[in-house]
Amino acid sequence: LMSELSLLIGGAATGGVYALLLAGILLIYQVSKAVNFGHGQFGMIAAFFSWYLYQQLGVNPLVAIVLAVLTAVVVAVLFDALVLQRASDRQVGSDLVATLGLLLLATAIAENVLGGRTQSYLTLGSRTVFDLGGLALNLSDLVTIVVALLSVLGLSLVRRRTRVGAMLNAVAENRAVAESLGIPSARVRVATWALAAILASVAGILVASRTSVDAYYMTPFAMKAFIAGILGGLNRFGLPLAFAFGLGVYEAFVVYLLGAQAVTPAVFTLIIVVLAFAPRSYLSEGREARA
Repeated sequence: LMSELSLLIGGAATGGVYALLLAGILLIYQVSKAVNFGHGQFGMIAAFFSWYLYQQLGVNPLVAIVLAVLTAVVVAVLFDALVLQRASDRQVGSDLVATLGLLLLATAIAENVLGGRTQSYLTLGSRTVFDLGGLALNLSDLVTIVVALLSVLGLSLVRRRTRVGAMLNAVAENRAVAESLGIPSARVRVATWALAAILASVAGILVASRTSVDAYYMTPFAMKAFIAGILGGLNRFGLPLAFAFGLGVYEAFVVYLLGAQAVTPAVFTLIIVVLAFAPRSYLSEGREARA
């Protein structure tokens, strides 16, 4: 029983990372109508730049993290304003190419600076383990789960019960109508990209504290977040985030039962089964309130 509980907690922590990334992906998709393939690299930028500040320049680690997150926010907002919006206005599908370009460019820059090496990051509790009656609890896992749950619940409350959430929902539903009602859609879009970058930064830093930093370390996590989004529906909010947590748990038990080599086939088998056998009403994504 203890081993199963440990798997559940570890899987939920991984799913929490997927959920943090996916929340940003959903916000950007619903407000900007763009699938941001480079979203995970905002997390890589935050972790990489904070590592560089505290390790290479001697900046206080907390200050380094704050500055790095702000840097990721600036990169995200400028990318949307200077690249994505202009590309989207010119040709259908150019936004996909632009976000792929973001992914490749950020990866190439990091790889060039790091020289293909991995770098150790701040542990942030990843080496602290509590033994509760035979159940080993990693502090980093618990922090990740709590941060992810609070972020998801906080976003849900903002979306449903605040004026800011109402403005965001209106822009996501119909930008032209929102503007006719006096809602500043441009500011809402900037705030959306900034918030998405913060969520990705938090995810990137949490992952780095458990593993290490290199140019590619966030790509698998971002890919799994997109998979959860596909399974739950990119026009929804609560369901895909639940899928994100569930996907992390699913992967943990696949590793336990079949080994690490079975994870990728098992994940894509799950996608095929859901897309092939889900009811048509589910795949149409309905009209759930947007985030």
